[in-house]
Amino acid sequence: MSNQIAPPTTGAEIYEAYHTIVSLARDINAYLQPPEVVLVGRKGCGKSTILESLFGHKFADVGNATLRPVEIKMVNNVDCEQPKITVVRDPEVAQFAGSDLENVPFLKVGDAIKERNVKSAVPIRIHYEYKYCWTMTFYDTPGLLPKTDSVQDIEENEKLVLSLMRPSDRLLVCVEEVTEWEKVEIADFASKVDPKHERTIFVFNKFSNILKNFASSRDLQSYWAGNPVWNSQVFFTTLPRESGRSDNPNLYKRRLAQLVKGDKDELEKLQYDQKYEQSIGITALHRCILEKTWKKYQEYIPEILKRLRVCKVQAQENYNNVSNHLELMETSHLRCAASAYLSEFVQVFEELLQGSLEGKPALCGKTLLEEKAQDDAGEWRDADSKEILFDPVAWNIPSSNSRLYGGQEMERLLAEFKTIVERTANINISQHEVATALGQSKSRVAPDLIWAASDLSQLKSYQVLAPLVKQLVKRATCIMKNLAAITEKVLEGRRTSNQQRLSTSSTSSSSTTLAIAAASIEQHEYPFFLAFVRSAYLRHMNELAESCLQKCMDEFSCTQLVYWKASKTLSVPQVSPTDHEQIFGAVNELSRKLFADIVGRIKTNVMLKCYNFFLVAMQSQLPLALHGSVSTLGDAQLGEVFEVNITKAQLTATQGNWEQIINEFQKQEAAFLGATFTFSHKTFE
Repeated sequence: MSNQIAPPTTGAEIYEAYHTIVSLARDINAYLQPPEVVLVGRKGCGKSTILESLFGHKFADVGNATLRPVEIKMVNNVDCEQPKITVVRDPEVAQFAGSDLENVPFLKVGDAIKERNVKSAVPIRIHYEYKYCWTMTFYDTPGLLPKTDSVQDIEENEKLVLSLMRPSDRLLVCVEEVTEWEKVEIADFASKVDPKHERTIFVFNKFSNILKNFASSRDLQSYWAGNPVWNSQVFFTTLPRESGRSDNPNLYKRRLAQLVKGDKDELEKLQYDQKYEQSIGITALHRCILEKTWKKYQEYIPEILKRLRVCKVQAQENYNNVSNHLELMETSHLRCAASAYLSEFVQVFEELLQGSLEGKPALCGKTLLEEKAQDDAGEWRDADSKEILFDPVAWNIPSSNSRLYGGQEMERLLAEFKTIVERTANINISQHEVATALGQSKSRVAPDLIWAASDLSQLKSYQVLAPLVKQLVKRATCIMKNLAAITEKVLEGRRTSNQQRLSTSSTSSSSTTLAIAAASIEQHEYPFFLAFVRSAYLRHMNELAESCLQKCMDEFSCTQLVYWKASKTLSVPQVSPTDHEQIFGAVNELSRKLFADIVGRIKTNVMLKCYNFFLVAMQSQLPLALHGSVSTLGDAQLGEVFEVNITKAQLTATQGNWEQIINEFQKQEAAFLGATFTFSHKTFE
């Protein structure tokens, strides 16, 4: 429908304004639901002819009444100075299922509908693109069947028509041939979906036929007074018969105007009440439909303007954030930002180490099985490098199935180490080893036996425990490495919260803004700095781990020290120098006692040293290590760590982009306000 029964003089400006409004709405992702109009009526009442008259063009004969809905989607297209019609491919008819039929002449539209006019609930879809219209959709429904048809056919027909009428945002145009009011049926049918007729327009066609029956103004007034639907919008039309439907659009429109004038002339003769003038003719109906669809688009304008201004404000905020970021590229601000980040890193690290849920243990924590699955961890291994497999629950390892991190995970590791040592640290001594430990001495007195037992227990304790101690320290470094990653995630979450708080605080001072920004180093903006901090952390952690391991290994005393202690505490039984079995038994027994004593001492001391020289040391020495690694950097080195030159270039380019976007939003707002003014002052005459 070229929303133009009159030539588009002032009307052209309305459609240009409409195009501006819709284009802007599309640019800012504001969805506008196009108006939809449904034409309903009995078969042969003239629905299709009314639709044809609204478009001002003859579609040619459809043939028999439509058996399926016809959907005509009007699209505002500024590139179409003349209407462009496309019949969309139709899966209901095999020969038309392949592709669209484009650039269809008006006079061929009826033929296209006739070829596709098979019984179906799927509409025949037609696209109508034109510069002088706005986007809307018309549905020409199959005609309602007469009561003489079968009940099943009537029910199927009404079900289909009602399904198209039911959406509450659709405008209903209900058509019926003019007749005595008591015979009107369309009003009751419309009431099934619109009981109050709030979105229904009634059109009574062939008005000229009944005008002939009125002899006086009294007869006409009496007729109008009996209208049961005057509380709704009602129109009386007379449309061309077949002989008057010219193929020439101008002649066709002229014929429509003549019929409207003819009805009004007859009414003038009957001295009709002028208040009914706006209900006479297809022109008045056309104007009414345009008014209603125009109002629907008019309702969208405040929301579009609001959304446009929100987008402009967001762009301005992004511009300000980039400007603030550029300020932070100065060396003094970078040192402030680095110091703030490191202080917060250490604070979060200590909180997680002591016990905090901020790290989300359900997501970031690890069960004992998951902890061992890490590449750097693995299962415990004995002196022969064989895996020590066991059931953590059966061995009473605390919280083995709980997801832990930080200090709690370290405590579980130490408890696991203690259990592993207690259950697997055993000594097996052969006669060959005893003979070798005794050497060439022939006396086999007590000092000789104690020395042999000391040497064997010292060697065996080292063979059994040294691998476990090394694995303990290695597992501890894995826990601390994982804790650093969790700390970074917590800081990223805090940074996001800080940004949200900063964006919602309109009263923040410049110093407050810079302070929050300094403490909010983003991972994707300063990857080199964060990698530098991570490297400093790992370097410090490895140094402490190496120092802790060395202190733990110092627990493996030399034979001389073991002998010195054993000679003061152990009592040695008398043995015959020639009884090898008796000598072996005595040395074996002494070795087991010394081994148990050594294992118990090393187990306890290693756990204490891991706690004091690694866990506690990480907490107490980390601040100095991290701050020291940054404070020793010169200005040039600090600039390299923060990639100042590259970042400044990127930020300057981003700042320019946001400035262009803000300017574009300002132009769009000005154009939108101008377009809405034009669109609001409509002219449909």
